Amino acid sequence: MRIAIFTETFYPEINGVVTFLKNITEKLSAQGHEIRIYCPKYPKKAFRKPYYPSKNVSVYRAFSIKLITNPASRVTIPNVIKVFRDFKRFNPDIVHLQSPLLIGEVGFLCGKLYRKPVISTYHTFLPDFAKYISPLRIARVILINKLIGRMRRKARKVIEEDNPQEIKRFLKKKVNKKKEKELTAKFRKVKKLNEASIWVITRLMYSTHDLITAPSRVMAKILREKRVNRKVLFLSNGIELDKFRPMPKPKRDEIMLLHSGRISFEKNVDVLLNSFKLVSDKCPQARLWIVGDGPSQPELKKLAGKLRISDKVKFFGALPREELISLYQKADFFVTASTIETQGIVVLEAMASGLPVVGVKALALSELIRDGQNGFLASPFNPRDFAEKCIRLIESPDLLEKMAQNAPSSIKEHDLDFVVERLICIYERAICDKTKKLEKKKKKRKLALRNKNKRLKKPA
Repeated sequence: MRIAIFTETFYPEINGVVTFLKNITEKLSAQGHEIRIYCPKYPKKAFRKPYYPSKNVSVYRAFSIKLITNPASRVTIPNVIKVFRDFKRFNPDIVHLQSPLLIGEVGFLCGKLYRKPVISTYHTFLPDFAKYISPLRIARVILINKLIGRMRRKARKVIEEDNPQEIKRFLKKKVNKKKEKELTAKFRKVKKLNEASIWVITRLMYSTHDLITAPSRVMAKILREKRVNRKVLFLSNGIELDKFRPMPKPKRDEIMLLHSGRISFEKNVDVLLNSFKLVSDKCPQARLWIVGDGPSQPELKKLAGKLRISDKVKFFGALPREELISLYQKADFFVTASTIETQGIVVLEAMASGLPVVGVKALALSELIRDGQNGFLASPFNPRDFAEKCIRLIESPDLLEKMAQNAPSSIKEHDLDFVVERLICIYERAICDKTKKLEKKKKKRKLALRNKNKRLKKPA
């Protein structure tokens, strides 16, 4: 089988989509399938080490420019004619889109032009992610800290969760109790309007695809409810379970909390730091390890200093896979305050390594984390509630051990081998359905032509 994959992010970037692509392409190529990846071109200095694709995997890199709000990420501006020519030369059996943006739209056009089935994976929850795109989001920590003393909890929560673009305007106004209801209603109205417009755009982008896969059941359910596409299937991103194994913890006085992922504001690492401040005040033996790189790291290091927890928080930056696996085995439990996870590969890796997870009640995390069994779920954007869940684990070693034993068994269905088998079945089904559809259209055209010829042959 020949597979064309179009993605807006690829190596040297490190994120969930890149990890998913790396994993499935290695497995598919080992089975003899040919894969062509269409992705952005990155500057040479971005490569920490050379990238050598697996056998049967080739990469087409298109011209791209850096994203203003995150210089490490790229926006692809492909030469459509060159991509079309390369696509025709490769002649794939199926097109798999990982992004709905420019490169994804070009991939969709290639599929339609050459009559190939087009499927896509919904990796990013756009309604929540969109509010983080604005450059104002970079100033979120500073602005919210200024607002805390001027607002009551209800209005503060609305701004914190909903619309960072309004924060600057809000600061210019004199806030008092009389205006609070009016402002709260305004922010909620803006949120609803933003969400509605984003879902309209999402439907326009995805409704014409032959099939959509979602990395979690909760995400698949949302896409069906929003009528994004008639065919939406659950397909986990998957991880190699045999690489992540629980190991006995070394004897020590400290309790290690681990967070791994891209260090950017949409992951709410600032909420995590504010929460850890409360944890360290109650449990001085607690330590926080933060693994990953991203545009928010300098601001978050400053925040850690401001909260006076720099001596207890360690930023590792991006680590090789082997070192990250080693940290999973050394940590006591995993923490994440992200509200935009359509699955969360790092959460799967942590659970496979025998780590309980403290997360928030949002999207896929509420599906993976069984509250009280393999971790705890806290309220989103609530450092105090999050801290209470962490403290409960730290102060209850028996509960921590019980959850650690439950964690690996709760994610067996996410084994990469099983995921790849299911993905191949989805590919074959999509190809079969497309072939039947084309044959049906061909028969209709033949019948229409035959009827037309009969009418022409009839004497006047």
